[in-house]
Amino acid sequence: MSILCNLSKAALMAIPALILATTLPEVMPKWAKGIAYAQDASSQDAASQLAAVKTALDKVNVRVANTITGRGYSVISIQPGKSTGHRRLMAIRAAKLEALRDLTEQIHGIQINSQTSMAEAVIQSDSLKSNVDGAIRGARTVKIEPMGSDVYEVVLEIDRDTINRIVRSAKRWF
Repeated sequence: MSILCNLSKAALMAIPALILATTLPEVMPKWAKGIAYAQDASSQDAASQLAAVKTALDKVNVRVANTITGRGYSVISIQPGKSTGHRRLMAIRAAKLEALRDLTEQIHGIQINSQTSMAEAVIQSDSLKSNVDGAIRGARTVKIEPMGSDVYEVVLEIDRDTINRIVRSAKRWF
């Protein structure tokens, strides 16, 4: 599960202090000029520092991402087509398929098959194949955007409820 954090510098420094305070209560960091130094502290000083750490952590904006994102890219100039407009449409379609594959890999996983041949402790050949199999429904297009003059990027998004329905549906088939 992806967690997105907007941590301030004080909050980042507070996390190790909180861990230290809970695991080794006799050693607490002393806050000086925004930098934490671990050293012995009295129990009253330790309690006030722990309270400061908890206050800093309460101000941290943490949210669990309710969506996953798939990105796809495609080059316009290598697409088949009689006109530039047709090649652009083909590039957008290819980028969308790539984004759908990215979502499928994240939801259903990816199967990797690898084979390496060696002779006299020297690699003769090394092959790697991947396979993705799954159905994606309910993905929403976030953006279709040219990246420079010859590449399109497509970003798709799918929410957790839809993912759960997809996974439940896939489990029925296996």
